[in-house]
Amino acid sequence: MNKVNIKKLKGFKVYFTEADDLGQRLYMVSKSDLTLKLKLWLLLSDHIMLAGSHIFESELTASILKENPLLLETGVVVPDLRDECRDFFDFVKLKREERDPGFQKDLRKLMEMADFLNKHTRQTVLWSAHPIREAFRDTLVKDLLNKDSVLRRKLLGVSTEPLQKLTWELGNTSSLSRKAIGNLAEKYLGRKKAVLIKYANIIYYLWGAAHLESEPVFHYELFTWGRDKILTSTRSLVRVDELPLFQTILDEFGVSEQVLSKLPISVILELRKEEIAKRFRTKWHNLIKKATRGHKIDTDLAELQDLEHKMMEVIREAVREERRKREIFRKGRRWLSIGLFITSVITSFVTNPAIGLTTFLIKLATIDPFLAALERKLGGIEISLLCTRLQDLAADV
Repeated sequence: MNKVNIKKLKGFKVYFTEADDLGQRLYMVSKSDLTLKLKLWLLLSDHIMLAGSHIFESELTASILKENPLLLETGVVVPDLRDECRDFFDFVKLKREERDPGFQKDLRKLMEMADFLNKHTRQTVLWSAHPIREAFRDTLVKDLLNKDSVLRRKLLGVSTEPLQKLTWELGNTSSLSRKAIGNLAEKYLGRKKAVLIKYANIIYYLWGAAHLESEPVFHYELFTWGRDKILTSTRSLVRVDELPLFQTILDEFGVSEQVLSKLPISVILELRKEEIAKRFRTKWHNLIKKATRGHKIDTDLAELQDLEHKMMEVIREAVREERRKREIFRKGRRWLSIGLFITSVITSFVTNPAIGLTTFLIKLATIDPFLAALERKLGGIEISLLCTRLQDLAADV
């Protein structure tokens, strides 16, 4: 297991927050849902970053990794590890010593998971807990004290006294886990306890993504609930559930929406190695960046309601452009095929009429590889090429 400096881990990195057990329970995420979204991010990103604690706390996340150890062995999925730990055995011991609620279950199962991670994890990223915890606590306290903050606006109607007591306890709790935050929310906020719980999750995920220098991926419902805070609190590109966007392009190119469900993770991992998949990841990332950054959405809250529409429009325009290029290419392919046919026939019959047909067939066999190379060189049709590739792979499964 290589311990990698996050700055040396190149490419597009996403922090997959839906691996978190708390979010899975809150939004009723099933194993099939989680697997489908994981497959999507395998296509859309270079690395999927996971919090080590999420793997131990979530049975869904752990089971998917156990069934697909290649995710870890290839280094595509990268779990983090506390910098004071030598391996995941140390991590379990440390979390139990800290009385972390998520690690107070069957020790044998925890150590079995640690053993699995130690054996199969190709690379892990180290991080320091203290500054992240301090930043997490300070952000919550600061937002509770600020009457104009998103949190205070969502807590409108809660009287001053319980808010003051809540703020004091948050600032003075020695181990501020999300379970402890939930208990304090129950104690001081009553019916509005869910506000603090959801808000704390957002801050927790944002700081998690920050220390892994990754783009945070939010469940659609959580993003919708807290997007004004999310988009104004980070400089990184924020990712949501992009499955509907991806399914739109599949539909545009006549590919079944079920293609991701049908393809095994092992097949998608192989596809990721192909040049077209790499080019597709770059194009998709740039399109999402264009949609979310192109109109100052991160600072202009009035435009937040248009975010989904803008993302869809950017994707649809890219698809329309690819269709135009494919039509030009299709016409060029027909012209080239006819030209090659005429050239082959004339050349063959002039030099040696007896082998004209053989010569033609040999030349014809070179058309597809030549055109494929030309298509790659021209560029600009990465989405349609990937869709075609997915359809071909699904047909072979």
